[in-house]
Amino acid sequence: MKTAYLIGIGGAGLSGLARYLHQNGYLIFGADNSDNDVCQKLRTDIGATIYTEHTADNVPEHCDLVVYSPAVSPDNPERIVAVEREISQYTYPEYLGVISVNKKTIAIAGTNGKTTTTTMVATVLDELGLDPTVIVGGQMPRFGSNFKAGDSDLFVVEACEYKESFMSLHPDIVVMTNITPDHLDYFGTVENYVGVFQKFVDRLPKDGVLVTDPNAQHIYIIAQNAEQRGITVIDYTQYAQHSWDLPIPGQYNVHNAAAALTTCLQLNLETSIVQKTIETKFETADRRFQLLGMTTDGAPVYDDYAHNVEALDVLITGVREHYGDKKIVLVYQLHEYSRTENFLDGWVQQLSRPDVVRLMPIYGAREKPKDFSIRSQDVVSQVTEKVNGMDITCVDSVENAVEVIEDANYNNDHIIICAGAGMADQVGKLLVA
Repeated sequence: MKTAYLIGIGGAGLSGLARYLHQNGYLIFGADNSDNDVCQKLRTDIGATIYTEHTADNVPEHCDLVVYSPAVSPDNPERIVAVEREISQYTYPEYLGVISVNKKTIAIAGTNGKTTTTTMVATVLDELGLDPTVIVGGQMPRFGSNFKAGDSDLFVVEACEYKESFMSLHPDIVVMTNITPDHLDYFGTVENYVGVFQKFVDRLPKDGVLVTDPNAQHIYIIAQNAEQRGITVIDYTQYAQHSWDLPIPGQYNVHNAAAALTTCLQLNLETSIVQKTIETKFETADRRFQLLGMTTDGAPVYDDYAHNVEALDVLITGVREHYGDKKIVLVYQLHEYSRTENFLDGWVQQLSRPDVVRLMPIYGAREKPKDFSIRSQDVVSQVTEKVNGMDITCVDSVENAVEVIEDANYNNDHIIICAGAGMADQVGKLLVA
């Protein structure tokens, strides 16, 4: 039996790939610094051997394949030993490209809405018997993981733009939900960020399809260029005008559903059947306005990723639309020091909108605090300058956040949202435990 070793196996992408490789006959080994729930589930579900430290000795003696996260540096000991032993190595995006080259690939791209839209498409195709293979950046309740094995030639994949990851894919249909500037720590400028989406659409073949809002900012030129190449460009917003009865709130989710519907229509499915399937069978992926439960005082607690300004904007707007007069209590963790600095005005604007905000320390991810001067308290100071009397303060840990929220005894007149990257989701889980 073949053996694969995955470096960063607990991540959203590689954990799904681990399941794909196992489905295709590989024994799975790997390592991840955080022995998270995803790692535990891989051990239980597919018998994966997962280490919590990165050492050369982890790599099995007979290893056929090494796949690693783009965040893993060349001096990683597992990568070094793979080079020494001439084991085939791929980044995670590169291996997605290996999968997609022999399949009809539906790639869902965009700054926000990728996971939700991908899950909607996967739900419809699975429910209607088209049996796709699916890899998505979030846990899908329908499939019990972020991966679904399929026997057809359809491959539905969430296509991430960070570090140009999606450029390894071979798409037949590209879905572009939206483009709002992000990841400027890598791309440097808005022009560079938008440009990578143009390069991705350029990977479509002559008979390819681009599903998007061709009139949206940053997209209309990409859509025009695609049409000039002979690509079929289809405007999904025509279906956003339908009357939708979705299980999740927000006009932005109507747009996600419209994009998913439009995509499914390219496979000769009927509009009414697709819409009904999304409305009745779709279950939101983890951390996409996910109801975790209720506090002992009766306040509903939701979890959402909402890691950038635009995502937080549409989240708060959607909650206001759906819940009317309920007071919004937001526990939030900013994602990356560079993103906080680059979009500070946007963060201040959005964090001024809820009724109560408890801001956790910035989640640095790949970044080190010593390289930046910005801190959560700086954001709090600017918000209080903007809105006199705004109820916003810092909390210094998960435990502190839970204590502060519980002491406030918020009831069913409130909705508690724990959002952002990092550890914000842990707060929500503890509030309903």
